[in-house]
Amino acid sequence: GSYITLSHVWGKAQIITTTTSTLAERIKGIAMDSLSNTFRDAVELARQINVRYLWIDSLCIIQNDLADWEKESAKMGSYYSNALFNIAAVSSSDGSGGLFTSRNPREITPCPITVVFPSKDSIRDGKKIEGFLRASSGWDPVLQVAGFQRPPLWQRAWVLQERLLSNRLLMFSSMQMSWKCTQEDASESVPEGSP
Repeated sequence: GSYITLSHVWGKAQIITTTTSTLAERIKGIAMDSLSNTFRDAVELARQINVRYLWIDSLCIIQNDLADWEKESAKMGSYYSNALFNIAAVSSSDGSGGLFTSRNPREITPCPITVVFPSKDSIRDGKKIEGFLRASSGWDPVLQVAGFQRPPLWQRAWVLQERLLSNRLLMFSSMQMSWKCTQEDASESVPEGSP
């Protein structure tokens, strides 16, 4: 697909939606300043990577039209599985949270290390292991996707299908950005990934 999707928590804050009374207006266009922080950040990300279309449930499904909701919800599998990737606003409890947050880079930036184990005969003949050392805050994006930790987005039952149907998932949390696809899980703190 030539579009991306967004998984988000609606929350208690009022977010922009499409209804029968706003449909004609939405088709003409949507002003950026009318969007929540999460929606704006998703639009900005799409623009940065030159993706023209962004599918957001609250805007692409007519919220007060049962027939449209039934028709569109039946297509959810197709929407999420055919998207370039799905953006997941993992830590945002409502639209005000956004995708991009200020973070301490020292908590996620891996530090390359080399450990040389001395052999019995000579230190220079020892085996060498290279890898990364990273600080750990106890948060792991892979565990979050698996459901062991429960940030706001993973508490929504509806998001389970979005997560499982997406072939590629780009997750934004308050700690770091991470990526999950059929071949690999990776994050800022584990850039080499894990299959």
